[in-house]
Amino acid sequence: MAETSPDSQKFVCIGQILSAHGVHGRVKVRAFTETLETITRFETLYDEKGRIVPLIFHKPHTEDVILAEIEGLRQREKAQVYNGTKLYVPRDALPEMTTPGSFYHADLIGLEVRDGSGQVLGEVKAVHNFGAGDILEVKQVDGREEMYLFNDETFPEVNIAGGYVQIVPPEALMVQDNTGAKDA
Repeated sequence: MAETSPDSQKFVCIGQILSAHGVHGRVKVRAFTETLETITRFETLYDEKGRIVPLIFHKPHTEDVILAEIEGLRQREKAQVYNGTKLYVPRDALPEMTTPGSFYHADLIGLEVRDGSGQVLGEVKAVHNFGAGDILEVKQVDGREEMYLFNDETFPEVNIAGGYVQIVPPEALMVQDNTGAKDA
């Protein structure tokens, strides 16, 4: 089968191999899906270079981590080569969102970032989550890159069909007191 490149097509990262687990070549996979069961439904997962990663899922390890084996690998040392590997599926393999206002994080990438008056301030470059909540990485029109907490206060409007998100930058959320100092 020809390799499929996540860079050249619309792919969505749905998980990541964290590390080897045990001595028989199993790995721990963090699921970025709503439930652990969801990641196990995909027949084919790809790495960053578009190569198939043949996983056989086993049992949950924690709330968002599931144990799996890489087909054909039975040694920890060989499984460790996959540590940190992100796992992708084609965007069109994901079920359509049926709840109004629902979207996949991948749908945010490339959207314009506008202020309340509609002025374009930049573009969503990436969505991150380092453990304390979702963060949007925004490439501003002047080329600078900033990260903003993705919540209803900072991003009161998400319009996927319209191709934009509205931002209220944290600086604008701060209130000035009588001394001119800013308070959060």
